[in-house]
Parts: sequence; structure tokens; C-alpha cells
Amino acid sequence: MYNTLKRTIDIILSLIFMIILSPLFLIISLNILIVSGRPILFTQKRIKSNGKTFKMYKFRTMRNQSKESKEESIANKENITKEGRNLRRFHLDELPQIWNILKGDMSLIGPRPLISKEYFHHTRLDPDYKEIYSNKPGIICLDGILGYMDDKNRNKIMKKLNLNLTSDKQLHNKLSDKYHQKKKERELFYLRNKSLILDIKMIFWTFIMLTHKIKD
Repeated sequence: MYNTLKRTIDIILSLIFMIILSPLFLIISLNILIVSGRPILFTQKRIKSNGKTFKMYKFRTMRNQSKESKEESIANKENITKEGRNLRRFHLDELPQIWNILKGDMSLIGPRPLISKEYFHHTRLDPDYKEIYSNKPGIICLDGILGYMDDKNRNKIMKKLNLNLTSDKQLHNKLSDKYHQKKKERELFYLRNKSLILDIKMIFWTFIMLTHKIKD
């Protein structure tokens, strides 16, 4: 019942967002095209439910970023364009993933889809990751919310949820043990407590996280 309702909400919200945000899509697309040329979108293979792959869409934020970029180039922050930095800061580069939601590859809320290197690394280390990624990945995830949130609000929410590992994903390599343990704790919490109430709370926490970034 929950999964059916969640999919229905995903379809309705993705259609609404695509209509409402269409002017913003146009502005961002034109800005990328004028400032740094084509391509406007960047696509990358990510892992979805049960180890299957799909093409995830983003606005291009890096120079010389081809349609199918190698995994290693994603970490080259020196190659990020000026407009790309602003898109990444407010997560606007993620907006094309609304199309992934409408297609059914992703959900609004769920574990962030991993590249194959990260997925196979984590599933080899810990079978719990197979449980986590038996679920549809999402744009909004608990690990992402807490990872980018300011310390005060992060600690407040973690105390409410009884979470322990506070390490921010920006401070640790994605293949490190600390990152692995922290991500596992947060993703498993969502998996084992998922409900529409928790989904609504996570949307609200995302708003708090983005609002804090705007103030900064």
C-alpha cells in the first residue's frame, strides 16, 4: 500500500514540478549553453533497485564534461564551472532527475543512487547494502540531508532519530570505512522506518538545509 501510494505521489509531484519549474529549467539551460556551450545535460550510469543500472540526468557543471563521463572525473572539483558551483551549492544541478522520477528509475525520497564502483565496494563489505539498494533510489535521502545540513540542525535531528555517526560525507572519501558506516546507519534507518510521515519530515528538513545555505 505504501509503495503504491508513494509511486502515485512521485508521478503527481514530478509532473507538477516539471510544469512549475519549466522557466527555471529554461534559464539554467540557456545559461549553460551561452557560458560554456554544449552539452547542457550530463548523464551517468547509476545503480537502482537490485543492482540494475539506469541513466541519471543532471545539468552539466564541469568543463569538458562529456555525455558519459568517466567516474574519476566527477571528483575533479577544479574543473567545475563558475555557474556550476552555484548550481551545486543549491542542488539545482539535480533538477533533471525529476525526469528520472517520472520514468520510474528513481523516487523523490530514497537512498542516493551510487556509481557502480561505490555500489560493488559497499555490497562486498556489508550485505546490508543489498537490503538498502533493493529499494528505489531517490533525489532526497537522509544521508544527503544530514550531510549538507549545518551542525546545529544536524545534531538536533540526529538526537530525535537516535542516530550516532555524525561524520559528514564531505569530510570522508566515499570508499572509506567511516563514510560506509555513517551512510549505512542513515539509509537503514529510513528503510526500516519509512512512512509518509517520515517522507514529509525529510522534505521539511531539506527545506531547512537549503534555507540555511541561502542565508550563508
